[in-house]
Amino acid sequence: MENPSTTTGTDARISDHRFSRPFDPDDALAPIDIQEGTLDLSRFVVEAEESAQQRAEVVRKRNPIGASLVEEDRVRAQAEQILGILSLARYRKGSVRLIEEGKPEFMARIEDAIRAQRPVEIILSFFCYKALNPLKTFAQTGTEVDLSEYASVLRFYEIAKAIEAVYEPGARVLVACDGTKYADAIGFTRAQGQGYYEAIRAMAEGMGLSDQVVLFDEADYYSPGIEESMAIHQRRIQDALDSGDQALRDQVGMMQRSLALYTPLPGGLSVATVGSAFSAIPDEVLAARNPEAMDLRQWILGRSWEVAVQYIAAYDAVKADGALARAGARAVRATVHPKAGQVGLYAIGESATQAFPHHIQGTFRGHSVGALGDVRVEFRVDLERENAEMQRVGGTLRGVSLSKQYPFLNAQSSHPFYFQAQ
Repeated sequence: MENPSTTTGTDARISDHRFSRPFDPDDALAPIDIQEGTLDLSRFVVEAEESAQQRAEVVRKRNPIGASLVEEDRVRAQAEQILGILSLARYRKGSVRLIEEGKPEFMARIEDAIRAQRPVEIILSFFCYKALNPLKTFAQTGTEVDLSEYASVLRFYEIAKAIEAVYEPGARVLVACDGTKYADAIGFTRAQGQGYYEAIRAMAEGMGLSDQVVLFDEADYYSPGIEESMAIHQRRIQDALDSGDQALRDQVGMMQRSLALYTPLPGGLSVATVGSAFSAIPDEVLAARNPEAMDLRQWILGRSWEVAVQYIAAYDAVKADGALARAGARAVRATVHPKAGQVGLYAIGESATQAFPHHIQGTFRGHSVGALGDVRVEFRVDLERENAEMQRVGGTLRGVSLSKQYPFLNAQSSHPFYFQAQ
């Protein structure tokens, strides 16, 4: 392993997940009834395949391959087409400049696959656990999956099928589920992280997507001693903070604000209490108005700082360990957090970018079942605010569970897969 004492920096990143508007304790919230329903999930597989063909055709026209090319030039041209697919605005998250900067390494790995006539591999870490925060999701166990996860798997599937349309051996998107990496740091159990990964894998297998989207537990590739390495990194980070490293303190503070909404909360709290703790109400006003919410706010502030430090330590330890490099030794490195040297990819779609599936609930635009491109994501509290507004004019919003229709969802029998306006 790399010596963690040689650096005090980190390139760990996590998105700042925002609600549609700041939470106000006086907001009207209406609980959402969850009912069993049906939905043809196979239709979205067909849509993903059709979209893949369309995007491949765009790239073929943009980067044609001449019939008279010598072998090495043909390999190069075909690799350009494949990287062109990954660079399309539909799939690429972040600046195209990041693709250009990493192009030599990306092309080398793609060309190696073409010469060997094996599938191009793309690898990323993703899918941690479903947030146990009543402002964000309806999750009760942290293992639930819904339309947001399904749309994400389909996006990776579509990318693989688009590559297959220009390169017959196709592609495999390797998804290293990282619940084990962050479980101790964030505060959920390793069983919850494992359960979330297994639920997504079962969904991919159940819908026939697992040849192109290969989900695995990232922890299977950790070296012995990874926990000791995490502890060393944590001490290194704390020492740097104690010594006044302002850049690292700013980094921890940035991540603290996001991780506060991802850290499991003490049980038995109402949505109003949790929302008040996260609201913009000044401390002195909140303490007088809702002492329980003020106590929770203080707990969150302390706990989320600890979590941010431990999160960075876990990220840096696993990066130094090289687990992902072993898991995808021949793969193009991708990420949902755009950064240099990695292909940035949208986690769900270019129209659903507010948060990642494990932070949020899946629905359709307008809460009416539509096409795959109509998939959107919303936080639970925003959905309940919408429901209150709908009820004022005689409508309602209901959650739809698909657990009786799809066996791979049985473990999440009460979890809404999507939402529908009535």
